[in-house]
Amino acid sequence: MKIRRASEKDIPQIKKLLGQVNAVHHEGRPDLFRLGRKYDDGELKDILQDDRRPVFVAADSSDTAVGYAFCVLQKPGDSHILEPVTTLYIDDLCVDAAWRGMGVAEKLDAFAEEIARSE
Repeated sequence: MKIRRASEKDIPQIKKLLGQVNAVHHEGRPDLFRLGRKYDDGELKDILQDDRRPVFVAADSSDTAVGYAFCVLQKPGDSHILEPVTTLYIDDLCVDAAWRGMGVAEKLDAFAEEIARSE
């Protein structure tokens, strides 16, 4: 398994994974979540090109994304109370249902942590 930055070729698989997340939310709280798409193709392309919102994927041996981590890189502006420390947080993480329980999420988390430390 390889963890790498997502690219446009991953959009179809990312959409599938986003659909799995949406289905879980809808099933648990249909009063709040309707079935649909969180992002359209254009929004996903914009996110994938935004260095402040890196998306990482876990890819199988055929380079198909089986998990993702949508992240946000933040650099505080002028603040009276915050140290000027850059942070990276995982905004959304999903592993394909067929790959759960195999350590994919842990690998995505560790990769995001490595990137955060390098920033």
